[in-house]
Amino acid sequence: MASTTTAAPQKSNGLSTYLSILWSPATAFDQLRETPTWGWAALVGIVLLLAATVIQLPEIAKVAQIAQAARLATMTADQQAAARGVMASTTKLFPLIAIIGAFVGPWVIWLISAVVYAIGSAISGAGAKFSLAWVVSVNVGIIVFVGGIVNAIIIAARGPDAISSSLDAYALPSLGMLFHDNVKLATFLNTYNLDYLWLYVVAVIALERTLSMKRGAAIATVAVYSLLGAGLATAFAR
Repeated sequence: MASTTTAAPQKSNGLSTYLSILWSPATAFDQLRETPTWGWAALVGIVLLLAATVIQLPEIAKVAQIAQAARLATMTADQQAAARGVMASTTKLFPLIAIIGAFVGPWVIWLISAVVYAIGSAISGAGAKFSLAWVVSVNVGIIVFVGGIVNAIIIAARGPDAISSSLDAYALPSLGMLFHDNVKLATFLNTYNLDYLWLYVVAVIALERTLSMKRGAAIATVAVYSLLGAGLATAFAR
């Protein structure tokens, strides 16, 4: 009697799947639907963000100093005298704060985006589990982190002397560059730069492929997420 053997299923490689999102997002998110992974994505994402932060540390410090000066300008003389001492002591901590933010910040963003994706999935009737929304959130972040590296290199090449406002921390092309005299509007438009537009397209693909959402629902969910991010960035822009 002839015997047959069944080949063992090929184990998914989380790292190669994560990287392949850059050139083949549909295939990558199909794979993530079958074998959800996010560990490598989280590790590499944080390393990329940390690298981008270190590359532009002097420029980050300059932006923080400009923000401090803007806050001082709104204070009375007595308030300024009290605030200057506190600000002087925290200035030395800017690099440390930025590096800690590179470790902590992504987890907050991943959680918020996963919640938005899960809610969108539930409303649309796709009913995907939160765990899959989390997988999408962490993996799709590679688009932002690669863009962050490019932005950091451009900013660092210009040097801290080229930083005169918080808007100068945005180097990737967007309509915000046309409204440099309007911080709020420019910040809002900067959240729709080329890298973020790429992110939103890939996020729609991810919701379709991994969470099995219909295209209209996926586009609506990503639009809500993008407006949430743009709104928060604009609210804190100075």
